[in-house]
Amino acid sequence: MKRIFIGILLSVALLSVNCRTIVHKKVFASEWPTLVTRTWIGPEYWANRLQDWQIHDGRLECVIAAADRNVNILTRQLGEQKGSFSISVVLGGFKVNRKSTGKNWAGFRIGIKGRFDDYRDSAIYGKGMNVGITTMGRLFIGQHSKDNPVIHKMDDTGVLIELTAKPVGDTYKVLLKAVNPASGEMLATLGKENIPPKSLTGNIALVSDFPQKQDLTDNLCTWFKDWKISGS
Repeated sequence: MKRIFIGILLSVALLSVNCRTIVHKKVFASEWPTLVTRTWIGPEYWANRLQDWQIHDGRLECVIAAADRNVNILTRQLGEQKGSFSISVVLGGFKVNRKSTGKNWAGFRIGIKGRFDDYRDSAIYGKGMNVGITTMGRLFIGQHSKDNPVIHKMDDTGVLIELTAKPVGDTYKVLLKAVNPASGEMLATLGKENIPPKSLTGNIALVSDFPQKQDLTDNLCTWFKDWKISGS
């Protein structure tokens, strides 16, 4: 019954998208309203779980510190055609703590696929490649590693993370950057090569993954703003 109910909710959300004329711009840019606090994010998004997210003063906020909270975009996917792409967002809300376990993180999930190769199923049950920054300040693409570069602090303006990918032969080279959004200072970069195309194709989501609440300071969780997606 729970899965049927979730499916009905998703169908309603998708109907609200499909029943209006949408002109897809080449570059997607989030437009979360200011001076508003609400749970409903918008018809172009699917939040897991709905009640764990809100729009507040122009930001998307995860209001609970828990494992694998994510927001899929329903109007964009990474396709199978060969090309490059860029995904960026400004995130914040947690403090960089070098003494944390590093299991808590925030960032992107790309190449999300469900059981039935359908973006609606993928939005609820899909799995993909995680990319982001841990509460230790360590960047990662896919697997976490103690050898990856770190940023040493994050102020109230948060950090801009950008993931880019370009084809190299039959595989892809991806690059993750962490930038101070106020000053433009490059804080850290991490690259990875020989990524198979099938690891990238699929849904795209923002993720707040905080299974260990003890890593948080003053109960802070994650916020996102200025989410952008572009590609060829």
